[in-house]
Amino acid sequence: MEETSTNIHIGLVRRNNFLRENPISCQIVAVFR
Repeated sequence: MEETSTNIHIGLVRRNNFLRENPISCQIVAVFR
């Protein structure tokens, strides 16, 4: 169970880092949503 929550946490951190490094792509995704 801990491994699953850890993987989810790592996934959220990676996604946050990606959005922080790519604000333009983040805005594009927001527009299409």
